[in-house]
Amino acid sequence: MKRLLLAVVAALMLAPAAAAGEAEVRFATFNASLNRGAEGQLRADLSTPMNAQASAVAEVIQRVRPDVLLVNEFDFDPAPPSTLDLFHQNYLMVPHNG
Repeated sequence: MKRLLLAVVAALMLAPAAAAGEAEVRFATFNASLNRGAEGQLRADLSTPMNAQASAVAEVIQRVRPDVLLVNEFDFDPAPPSTLDLFHQNYLMVPHNG
């Protein structure tokens, strides 16, 4: 929740600059469908870079390259490393299809 709030605040701070023609800000929302029926299942899926669904989501995000991104349907597990950290480390930081 804190990260979402931080992203919203950052977006609001950048919006006046974009409106004045000083910068372009790309906003995106993505329905990742990275939610699972059982607790801990997404953590297991994201623990290795072998999940096809997570790879496809990461590829789309890498191609679009938004400045502000809202990801929907993502099971957040805050226990270290969080599912968000696992997704970042194992999927977003790895190039997908060039």
